Amino acid sequence: MRLEIKHFINLFQILAVHFARKHFVIPRLIILIRIADFFNVSIEYLLSKTNDEYFDKAQTPTPFIERLNELKEKKGIKNYSELGNKVHIHRNSFYEWEQENHLPSLEFLEILSDYFNVSMDYLLGRTDDSTPYDHIENND
Repeated sequence: MRLEIKHFINLFQILAVHFARKHFVIPRLIILIRIADFFNVSIEYLLSKTNDEYFDKAQTPTPFIERLNELKEKKGIKNYSELGNKVHIHRNSFYEWEQENHLPSLEFLEILSDYFNVSMDYLLGRTDDSTPYDHIENND
């Protein structure tokens, strides 16, 4: 069974990369989360950013904004304006994510996970393992 799932994920990765290159579009983050949840893999594995198949799903997922605030406090960052200045994301984006319970774009999620040195899945609250994945070098 796992072999079939692995083949499907590999096919998804190939199609997603091909589609993204041709149309400059990657599925919305919520769709990627649903697919990753279904196959119990990381977002980064699904997007071919890592070969690491390991994924330890959180027993109780943590909301994105709660995880973001935890990471912000650990770094001693006082508010969203300060964080926004450090990562070059407008502070209004943070307030939108908090007030309207939205998720960031994939681009902003990647910027934030790199800044905090955690995986995208940790930042999204999908796992409690904060260790970032080893990324594949992109030679495009």
